[in-house]
Amino acid sequence: MATNTVNVNFKLKADDKRLMESACRELGLSMSAAFTIFAKKVGRERRIPFEVSADPFYSEENLSRLKKAIDEVEAGRKQLVPHDLIEECNHANRVERGGVGGLPHLADSRQKDVTSNKSTYHGY
Repeated sequence: MATNTVNVNFKLKADDKRLMESACRELGLSMSAAFTIFAKKVGRERRIPFEVSADPFYSEENLSRLKKAIDEVEAGRKQLVPHDLIEECNHANRVERGGVGGLPHLADSRQKDVTSNKSTYHGY
């Protein structure tokens, strides 16, 4: 059975192309094969096979709020402080991996100062 193929040309930012080539290489695919998979899935399902939405982080309202906050930090009117949730996530990730280098005996011990509600890490 003969297969009819066509060339499809479109523009893509160089960085996006480089990232896609890298991801495809890791998957053992060519970019052509990845686009073919995408095209077949769209044709078969009659939809984009993933959610397409605007990220609210990049909304004009949020970017304006972030710029104002950065300006206040740079002017010395506000100060950045660590957030406990981020520290808890970092700790959970280290424990999940078994500590430094995957060696459980090198895992950090977490201590929380109950008077200031701040977490401190000991062990590395």
